[in-house]
Amino acid sequence: MKSLTYCCLIFVCTSAAAASNQGALTIGGAQLSDGVTFCFENELTSTMELVFIKSDTQPGVWRLEGQYVNNAAGTDCQGTSFPLQGVFYPGEPSTTLSFSVAWANAEQSCDASAAWTGYLENNQDGAPKLVTRWVLALPSHEGENFQTGSDVFTLKKASVCQAS
Repeated sequence: MKSLTYCCLIFVCTSAAAASNQGALTIGGAQLSDGVTFCFENELTSTMELVFIKSDTQPGVWRLEGQYVNNAAGTDCQGTSFPLQGVFYPGEPSTTLSFSVAWANAEQSCDASAAWTGYLENNQDGAPKLVTRWVLALPSHEGENFQTGSDVFTLKKASVCQAS
């Protein structure tokens, strides 16, 4: 039986990129509201769509749901959408965020999972970006098998995520 390892990490985001505008939290100029969607793309052209959903049980906490499309050359499970889940907490003076992807959907399974951690900051042009480190857990008969790396995700138009 194949097993899937699950891991979860936490992102620390600077409040400058997720600044408040008259008391309303914004990311890239868009106000954070229940159901709002943001699209990010990394340097390897992988995309993620993050949907923010207010928590019913934890005031100030947002659930993250969405999709991740791996487009990194030379990797498995490319070009299809995989479910993404996480949590976003807009605290002061920093904001925390974590998200993970289990690489399995109705079309394929790569028997692996990944989690990202990092921070949100603004590019030189003021656009938000996520600077992250990731851990990928893979199945192995020889003990732990982890790969690590980093990604920088930049905020994109929703059409970038829809085209993936």
